[in-house]
Amino acid sequence: MKAFRRFDLVALLAAILFLCSPARAWDDSLDSYREKGVIISASPYWKPYSFLGQDDELEGFLIDYWRKWSEKTGISVQFRLAPWKETITLVRNGECDFQSGLYSSEERSQYLDFSQSIHRSKGVLAIKKGEPKSCEIVYSEPVGVIAGSYEESALKLKHPNTQARTYETNEAMLQAFVNGEVHAVVADLPTLMSLGGNLGIANDIEICDVVYERDLRAGLPKGNAALLSLVNEGLSLITAEEKEQISTKWFVAAPSDSGLLRLMVFGAFMILLAIGGGMIWSSRRS
Repeated sequence: MKAFRRFDLVALLAAILFLCSPARAWDDSLDSYREKGVIISASPYWKPYSFLGQDDELEGFLIDYWRKWSEKTGISVQFRLAPWKETITLVRNGECDFQSGLYSSEERSQYLDFSQSIHRSKGVLAIKKGEPKSCEIVYSEPVGVIAGSYEESALKLKHPNTQARTYETNEAMLQAFVNGEVHAVVADLPTLMSLGGNLGIANDIEICDVVYERDLRAGLPKGNAALLSLVNEGLSLITAEEKEQISTKWFVAAPSDSGLLRLMVFGAFMILLAIGGGMIWSSRRS
């Protein structure tokens, strides 16, 4: 009888340990996300990544990407919109499960974990074509950036003596650039080209310098390993073809890219012309 009671006690303790184990907690956490879905914070002012389009419908590269993630995982997604700086605050305060897409930094890594890469992009220093100033001179003057953005911290890191003039939205920053309030801006390249196209100045922008080149990643609460695993698992299910389709839909080539292509085509034509002329000249001599 005593042996039987000892067996019951051992079994009870084993059951308690199982129910309280990290693996069990991990499973419960995943089940919760699958049942309730996830809430993702996003900015409505970050075209072409996330913005309000016609009829105030939320759209953009990141919106399509996370909807594709939802399709792959079967987990529903909701988006909570806020100004850029607040999208991170919502995650830190536990009001959202993760941030839709941002660049990792040493400061952010103190309170966020980051998913695998969603998209690789560049941050560039842009001036107006014909600006009679070198990059170094431009860096000695106020440069427009978004407040609290990675561009702001990257600018300080690369050019600590440059005065950053901050704006709340990319639209406000580009409008200040058009109006001559600042002679240069540091911005994510797809954002610069998309908004520049809206303002009719895309072809008047010159890329003066590349300030950074980094991977865009989801930002998650520090230490939530179950959620990080779930996010990465879903991202890995999105195929290269699907990624390309989403990118092609939203990203516009920079003028320098198209200019380089024209230069390469012209160069190839001149080489073929020279070869053809040489062959004709050689055949006439023979």
